[in-house]
Amino acid sequence: MYFAIFNDSPEASETTIKLDFKALGFTEGSANFQELAQGVELSVEDADTVKLKLAPYKTYIISASKTWLWGRAF
Repeated sequence: MYFAIFNDSPEASETTIKLDFKALGFTEGSANFQELAQGVELSVEDADTVKLKLAPYKTYIISASKTWLWGRAF
C-alpha cells in the first residue's frame, strides 16, 4: 500500500501513521515501512505505527507492506 502525505504548512511538523493491518487483510508476516519520495528515515514505533517529520510544503510517499512467510511482499 502507498500513502501520500503533504505538509501544506510553512511550519515543520510531525505525524504518526498507524495501520490496522488485520482489517486490511494482512494477517501474516512482519511490516515494512519506507518513505520513497524524499529519502526520509521513518521512526518505527510499533509493528503497525511509524512517525515521520514533515518539512514545510513537502510531499512524502509511504510504502507499507508485509512480507509473508515465503518472502513475498504484498
